[in-house]
This record gives sequence, C-alpha cells and structure tokens, in this order.
Amino acid sequence: MKTVRLNNGIEMPMEGFGVFQIPEDSCEQVVKDAIDLGYRLIDTASSYQNEKAVGRAIASCDVPREELFITTKAYIQQMGYKKTKQAFQESLDNLGLQYLDLYLIHMPFGDYYGSWKALEELYREGKVRAIGVCNFLPDRLLDLFNASDHMKEIGVPALRIISLSFLFAGYCIIVGSVFQALGNGVYSLIVSVARQLLCILPLAYLFARLWGL
Repeated sequence: MKTVRLNNGIEMPMEGFGVFQIPEDSCEQVVKDAIDLGYRLIDTASSYQNEKAVGRAIASCDVPREELFITTKAYIQQMGYKKTKQAFQESLDNLGLQYLDLYLIHMPFGDYYGSWKALEELYREGKVRAIGVCNFLPDRLLDLFNASDHMKEIGVPALRIISLSFLFAGYCIIVGSVFQALGNGVYSLIVSVARQLLCILPLAYLFARLWGL
C-alpha cells in the first residue's frame, strides 16, 4: 500500500479503514476482515466506543504490530492537559497497545490548547509517533499552530472526501502539514463540491463585476 511521509519522517498509509458507527459487538470481526483485505491504517476514537474491539482485532490478526498504523482521538469532554493525558492512557489500555501511531484532537472545542500541550509531551516521550487535529477549520488550525511548539504532522479536514475544504487543503500545504480525507462515497463528493462551488461562484462573479471583467 502506498504511504505518505509526515514531516517527522513517519510513513503513513494513504488509505485506511475507519470504524465510526460500527457497533462494539461486530467491530472486531470487521476490523480483522479489513486487515485481511490489506488495510494497515485503522482509525478509531474514544467517542466511537469500540476501541476495545479494535484492540482485540489487532491482537488476533496475523499482521505484526509494527506494520499497522493505529489512530485514535480525544473527544470534547477529554479536552485539557490532564484530561487528555488520562484519555490517551485509557485509549492505549482499551486498544491493548504500548504506543499509538497517531493521536488526534477530535474537535476544536474546550481547552484544546492544553490538550495540544499534552499531545506534544506524549510525542516527546515516544508514546505516540505522530500527533494532529481533526475537524479544525483554517482559522482554528492557524491559531493552534501559532500557539504550539511542535509542528503538526497531520491535519484532518472538517469536510469529507479528498479534502474538499479547499482553504484547509491550501493551508496545510503552506505550513507543511499532511491532510487526511474521510470518504463517504461518490454522492458525498458531488454534494461537497457543489456546496463549495455555490459559495465560490457568486464571489467570483462579484469580483469580476467590480474589476470590470
């Protein structure tokens, strides 16, 4: 599977399998099937309530741990330095792992500044190989970026499919972050592109008229 190199040298698979809304009782087998099909990046979150099932699938699969790329996230109620440190350990225990490949702040709410400090500390301690954020629009990402010591390895766009938040994608390119996309199929792709074009085209027309074009 193809990978993308994060700015700290870590190789991350370009395709992954997410377990959002997959029930705990079926998640283990679903993740095992995904790994058997060739997926190596598995994306979960504390709020998905299926980390333990993901952990069981990892433990029982035939793929060595070092060949897998495991991502999870701290949710809104886990924001703040101490809460995020505790949430990280809980996720690690749920997954039955010694380290994570990627740990994300799930939403830009609450004391995510304190949470980012916790992520930076976990990264320096070697407990997680890469850190980043999820659902941050450019203004929130820029604000956090300027307040942080550690360059973001990865940013996950708030809009789905090949980073349909054009501003977010452009910002990530400028600052050297890698953006990760979430897929919901061709229909979501068409709808998301249409929504952005509906916003962009009127502005383009207005500027054209103002400039006499």
